[in-house]
Amino acid sequence: MKKFFSLFLLLMVSYGLHAQHVEKDIFGDLVYASKDQVYKAFLKRDIFNNLTFTDSNNNQVHYNHQYLVSNYTGIFSNEKVRMDFFRDLLYVNRPRAGYQATYEIDIFGATSITDNLKRGLKIEKDISGHLQYSGKGREGNFSLERNIHGDLEYSVGNARAYLKKDLHQRWVYTDSQGNTLEFSPKTWEMLKRRHKNEEELMLHLVHQFLFI
Repeated sequence: MKKFFSLFLLLMVSYGLHAQHVEKDIFGDLVYASKDQVYKAFLKRDIFNNLTFTDSNNNQVHYNHQYLVSNYTGIFSNEKVRMDFFRDLLYVNRPRAGYQATYEIDIFGATSITDNLKRGLKIEKDISGHLQYSGKGREGNFSLERNIHGDLEYSVGNARAYLKKDLHQRWVYTDSQGNTLEFSPKTWEMLKRRHKNEEELMLHLVHQFLFI
């Protein structure tokens, strides 16, 4: 049976970040310590302008310089951007332990994300200049790319999802679970700004609706 989801539900999905007290050490790196001093975390910058997050739970997340400047505008020139970046990492990593990940863009412009849970993501451009996503997640090997019509197609195992414009120029999401969402041009532009590009928004929709 086809399911129709209210856009209101989608817009209500957000992260509830708690305020954390962050300080700088003598090297200008960011430091956080819980009130009881049990949990500590650091965001350190090396001589190559890479950033590495570590904490007392043995988590370590490394970002190379090119990835940072491509995805976090102002992270080296705007203190608030770097503080918010650190607080987001605190929120995500504090509940877990022993997690390791690397985010980088290589000299050819390809983005790769790998971690010690045997998951990964690679982002490249096809011959038409469109972004192609491929990797391995909890559901298995997946891909996200544009077909010859310019529509986005996501596949993992036997599951499929599609994102394309209808005859009225409205973006429509459908998937093999029978879900359908339609977006007005105004709503679509707002969501695309929130998720950086159409591919990232597609991944968000897939994880919200295809795997529930």
